[in-house]
Amino acid sequence: MHCFHIIRFRNYFHYFFCLFVGVAFHVKDFLKKEVSFNILFRINAFKVVWEYRKSYCSFFYFLHLHSGNLSVNTEVDLLSYCSKQWKGEAPNVTYMRKAYKNLYWNHHIKTLQYVKQDNYCVLRAVMFQVFSQGMPFPGWMKEKDILKLPEKLLYSQGCNWIQQFSFGHEKYTGPKVYGKLRSCLESFKNQWAEFYNCKDRVERNRMCKSFFSDEATENKLYEGLKFLMLYLVIDAYENIKSAQHSPCFFNFLFSRDTSADPLSYMMNHLNAVGDTSGLEQADLCLVGYSLEVKIKLFRLAKLDTEDFEIYYPEDYKRDWNEICLMTEDDRKLQYTSQSHMSGLICRRTPFLFVQESIFLSMIPCKIAIQLNALM
Repeated sequence: MHCFHIIRFRNYFHYFFCLFVGVAFHVKDFLKKEVSFNILFRINAFKVVWEYRKSYCSFFYFLHLHSGNLSVNTEVDLLSYCSKQWKGEAPNVTYMRKAYKNLYWNHHIKTLQYVKQDNYCVLRAVMFQVFSQGMPFPGWMKEKDILKLPEKLLYSQGCNWIQQFSFGHEKYTGPKVYGKLRSCLESFKNQWAEFYNCKDRVERNRMCKSFFSDEATENKLYEGLKFLMLYLVIDAYENIKSAQHSPCFFNFLFSRDTSADPLSYMMNHLNAVGDTSGLEQADLCLVGYSLEVKIKLFRLAKLDTEDFEIYYPEDYKRDWNEICLMTEDDRKLQYTSQSHMSGLICRRTPFLFVQESIFLSMIPCKIAIQLNALM
């Protein structure tokens, strides 16, 4: 009996010993597999990180183009953008890379910001810089009460045709136009004052982020600016008729069949802005004159020529602030707006037909990503 118990005990011991050894070997195999999996995971993770780092600029580029409802996105590096857009060794590609490097090293333009694609694109590019830099209110607007300009044109100058003024996609007729104009002008004046009075650059950037994510408020700003441009066109037209001095670009403006007088300019050009088309380069002079800013245009396709850098208007005043725009060529306009070390780009897909003058007109064309600049 005793021996039986011993043998039985040995059998149990052997059983548990074998069970322990078996479990140990299984655990060992499992650990080997786990270690192997862990190593493989780490290698794959490294590959993912490496590929991510290699494609960082592309991801960064994509990220900035899709940053919520912002109509002006955060900055991207100028040369990184150039390397993504202009690849290969074709002569035109090499030439364009040289032009971008010229901007980077000689003009100290380091970054770009993308602008939402719509027919307010150029106005947005300009007003973003005005607000983000805290530029002062134009002198002529300080001298006049801009909120009363619609009534002044109606009652003092008999311009009852301004009731046909169009607000982008919104259509108003009759007396309702004056109420809408006053609302737009109030927004224009109040928003500008708010940004100008903010002396903290970080806070202004925060305000810009908030403002340029509100489409309705933005559009009121641009429609207010459109009306102020129209007011100056009317004023210049009256001055020219009475042989008074006016900036020379108005002579070109009124020499076109489509803008021979303020009414035709409003109907054929200004009303379409924000609706079916954007601004032409001729209008850049008027935008700069209205806001009392000099708009510097870099034409990259004209590198190493006197047309590489152009100012709108040409007869700007020395104390005006500067805003920069850029175009890669005269057919595919990309407007960049930049403030010395940083800039703003409006990628434009529509093509331009070059007329006898340097002023261009556009037809629409569908493309992803690229933004409307001048239409």
